[in-house]
Amino acid sequence: MTAKLRVALVYDEDGNIEVYHDKGVEVIAVCDFAPSDRLYRMEHNPIPDGLLDGPIGSKNDGSAAHDRAEYAADLMAQGIDPTAMDPETRH
Repeated sequence: MTAKLRVALVYDEDGNIEVYHDKGVEVIAVCDFAPSDRLYRMEHNPIPDGLLDGPIGSKNDGSAAHDRAEYAADLMAQGIDPTAMDPETRH
């Protein structure tokens, strides 16, 4: 069986992103805000040991995190700030 190649996107608290990826993956950033340098090939940045340890969720996986994200998306669609709501009581 061939191992899957991975890309890990790490967002910090300020929304900055760090991109890590396995060797053999070509990662290209598309930056519409920089027309003269719109396509940029990222250098190899190996995934740090331990970064991906633990369960990895996915869309519609039935996890509590997925349920919270769906609830927040529903609130935002109604124009309600989800950070102002108590996720346990939904009030």
